[in-house]
Amino acid sequence: MSEAPVSPTPSQRQIQAVTAPGLLPQAGLAAAGHFDELTASLSNSGAPYADLTSSWGHFFEKIEADTAADLDLRATNLARQVRDNGITYNVYADENGPQRPWSLDLFPLLIEAKCWHHIEAGVLQRVRLLEHVLADVYGPQTLLTEGYLPPALVHGHPGYLRAMHGVEPVGGRYLHIAAFDLARGPDGNWWLESQRTQARANAPRPLQAWAICWKTVWPSRRNSARLLTACGYNGWPAPTVP
Repeated sequence: MSEAPVSPTPSQRQIQAVTAPGLLPQAGLAAAGHFDELTASLSNSGAPYADLTSSWGHFFEKIEADTAADLDLRATNLARQVRDNGITYNVYADENGPQRPWSLDLFPLLIEAKCWHHIEAGVLQRVRLLEHVLADVYGPQTLLTEGYLPPALVHGHPGYLRAMHGVEPVGGRYLHIAAFDLARGPDGNWWLESQRTQARANAPRPLQAWAICWKTVWPSRRNSARLLTACGYNGWPAPTVP
């Protein structure tokens, strides 16, 4: 005896729309053992999609009317905007070497508010730690005298400015810029891969990418997406999503 057909749930209908051949012909699962951002779960090769997260479900609901040709047009427009805005980088770290256009994905990385609050708290905590370390090595040097940091390591570093010891910077802020490379582990937790505290010529790139993606490529989706305004660039804290 065959079972009666079951009507798809809203999430199933959503997934069917997402994986429709006319919309996302290259849709597929993340590699087995990797964290799948679409479903916020560990990918299982060969298994059907679990429910999409609310953020991705909302995003795909807004673009389900778009065709593959529409997405190709958006990708072309994105590449043109990157080129017209002069967003380039030097892969060889040679200022006289060839410049290449900055590579941007058509689809953004969506991070839900709860997850972002966790990342934000961790990043700000690390920034405060680095600020205190800088204030100490250029001030009382308690970390050195009590053996927490090897004096030879600090004083022998080419980036340490001996002439600035004892000089308080304008505004009392030692750390003016910090960047962190994060990666998502199979368990869904974010891990810090590396950090950078030197001023780089490409520091504004994330802001430029944000402007191009949401103001130019996805303008009609911007108002419906609860976006966090990128600000607090020199003041550390960024506003939190309501």
